[in-house]
Amino acid sequence: MALAGCSDKELTEDKTLSFTPKSIAVGVNSVTFGAKENLTATLPVKAQNTQWNLSGEPSWLTVSPKQGSESADVALSAKENTSADEGRVGVLNFTASDFNLEKQIAVSQQQADVELTPSTTSISAKAQASTSTVTVTSNVEWTATCSDTWLTLERSGSTLNVAIRENTGASRTTTIHLKRASTDATIATIQVVQGEAGVTGSTEQLNFEVNGEEKTYTFDAEVSWTATTSDASWLTVTPTSGGNSEKSVKITALSNYQTNERSGFVYIKIGTNTKLEIPVKQSGVEMSVSETSVKFDAGAETRVVTVTSNVAWQMTEKPSWLSVSPSSGAIGTTSVELSAEENINSNPRNGRVEFAISGGTNSMVSVSVSQNGAHLPEVPNTLDITSYEQSFAIDVTATGLWMVSTDSSEWIKVSPTQYTGDGVLMIEIAENTTDSQRTGTVTIIQPGVQADPQVITINQAGKTFTVDCSDVITSANPCTVSVSVASGVNWTLESEVVWLTPSLMQGSGDGEIKVGVAFNQSILKRVGNLKFIPDGKGATRFSFSQPGRTLSVDAEKIAFSSKGGESQVVTVTADGEFEATANREWITVNRQPRANTFTVSVPELTSEAARGGEVKIKFTGVPSGEDTLSRTIKVTQAITSVGLGGFEDEEDWN
Repeated sequence: MALAGCSDKELTEDKTLSFTPKSIAVGVNSVTFGAKENLTATLPVKAQNTQWNLSGEPSWLTVSPKQGSESADVALSAKENTSADEGRVGVLNFTASDFNLEKQIAVSQQQADVELTPSTTSISAKAQASTSTVTVTSNVEWTATCSDTWLTLERSGSTLNVAIRENTGASRTTTIHLKRASTDATIATIQVVQGEAGVTGSTEQLNFEVNGEEKTYTFDAEVSWTATTSDASWLTVTPTSGGNSEKSVKITALSNYQTNERSGFVYIKIGTNTKLEIPVKQSGVEMSVSETSVKFDAGAETRVVTVTSNVAWQMTEKPSWLSVSPSSGAIGTTSVELSAEENINSNPRNGRVEFAISGGTNSMVSVSVSQNGAHLPEVPNTLDITSYEQSFAIDVTATGLWMVSTDSSEWIKVSPTQYTGDGVLMIEIAENTTDSQRTGTVTIIQPGVQADPQVITINQAGKTFTVDCSDVITSANPCTVSVSVASGVNWTLESEVVWLTPSLMQGSGDGEIKVGVAFNQSILKRVGNLKFIPDGKGATRFSFSQPGRTLSVDAEKIAFSSKGGESQVVTVTADGEFEATANREWITVNRQPRANTFTVSVPELTSEAARGGEVKIKFTGVPSGEDTLSRTIKVTQAITSVGLGGFEDEEDWN
């Protein structure tokens, strides 16, 4: 700097030029701070002999020093910005009076990173309605949403109240979304899981009595429930619904008027899902009588039956000729008298006694009752007797007078000819000395009773004897034949051969004799006699002829190739035991013990010459000194060869 001046005055003394330097400068125009980090900065002020001042700082910023006259590094200190919604700005006013200087220095601070953190990220809830509280730590405004309606969300400051509704279905899961209020972006999630509703209780069968019954059933349910039955016509349940504080129902079965037991179910449900099935069974009517059929004689008579029932009962039907006492009864066993009036008619009569549930008409059980008509006691209709003198005693049971007569008094005597009440009728038969059969009758009547007379026909044989046999012995095997004897006299029997064995050796009158025929070991026919000796007559012989044993084979020849092997099955038809043997050691007979079939096998032929042999089948057990019966099967084995010819040129035929 140069200073110059002029004046018209003369300087009287020396003048010295002097000055005081002044300056001011600020090194930055703006300062930026982080939200949590880099919270301090330095504002360099360069000053000389100049007063300066800083003012207008925002509340979140500390300035030191705020004024001076010399150079200084002003310390700027920002508080942490906890808001993530937006950054913040301010202005520092810098002034220097000597220079009339005003300068604005911009200060800014970044917004904080978004923080939105729930105290838990998962909620596990039972099926019943419940509430959970979640504390949310956030530096932004936030909201909570959920798409499922079974959650209700309510915010109170930093607290999120989660109301979970009752679950009546399967287990379920949903998600709560925590979002920044200004955007739709999900910052954090809370998963909510709610378990399936549980119901516990006994599934043991409930048994009800036939007359109807009410039972209390207790169970444990976590949530609201409903109760139904499989058949409301006889099975009811109350109440039909309830909450987790009401856990018992009344199950009622109405009276069962059927003989069949019935069954059903009580269902405890959560929503539409059945959680418990309680089986229910109810007894049917059990009513029985000790006798289902009672028969009375023609006279007045009382019979006792017992009625056993699990319900009260009554008699609903009976025939007019029968009285029933008592006509009703309670649960248990009751003796009931059935009293029939006397039947004076010859015709029998029938009816039924019906028993039903008290107050009902449908028969549960019944007793069939019948009564004989008035008639004489039963006696034999026919007596077939031999020619000899003999007598019979016949028991007669009757009420009142009965009378006896005969149309053949010359050889039939009866006593007594009349009698009252029960008695014994004696019938005496004289000997028939002729060869002719004779017939007579004995008649019994009861005066005043509307019934047909009882007639006994007596057939007395003459002194005759005949024997007959229509059976034929067709084989040597054991068998039985029947011999019929028609005789008016006593007889004895002798077998003249050991192979005929009669079932009776003596008899009287007509009859049938079973004769056992033994096995004929011989291949020859044999003949034997039975000798009948009737009383007072000459002996009669009856001859039997039995064939000898036979033997046949269904094969005459068996041929094998050189490879050998086993033949098809050979069947032997024979009376009695036989044996099959081969005359060559290379021939094997394969037969199970006592079997009527066998096979033949031979090994492979290793020589070039054919060979032959035979298998002989013959009876065993033929009586000593007798020739046996045999059959022979020829067995051959030959070399097997195949020749091909007639081809002019060699061909590959594969």
